[in-house]
Amino acid sequence: MQDSITRVASRFMAAFTPPDPGDDENELKVQLALMRRLKARGEARRLGRTSDIKILEMRYDGDRVWSKAQGVTDVYHPWITLRPSPGHHCDCPDWQQNGRRVGPCKHVLRLGEEWEEILIDKLSRLD
Repeated sequence: MQDSITRVASRFMAAFTPPDPGDDENELKVQLALMRRLKARGEARRLGRTSDIKILEMRYDGDRVWSKAQGVTDVYHPWITLRPSPGHHCDCPDWQQNGRRVGPCKHVLRLGEEWEEILIDKLSRLD
């Protein structure tokens, strides 16, 4: 049973195509700075646990990037608002209890890491 789940998950991840953040170099740099500030707000213990999180799906609409994130115990739905004012949210228990006070949960941080990688890649291709 576990092998068939692993095969299905592998096929799904192979088909995952991240969204395109666009070609506006200034906008890409602004978003990159936002992702780095988000990461700086993350607690060390949460940052150290982002490798446990798998991004299953990611979307971007120009104002917000959101995803389905497979955590250790469940699938959660983190998002990062880019405008009109930066923010973040997740439906995981940690964010619900602590997110407003403490900072981003590991699901939001993992999404931020993924989006940061996409932005860096896009900026490198524009040069």
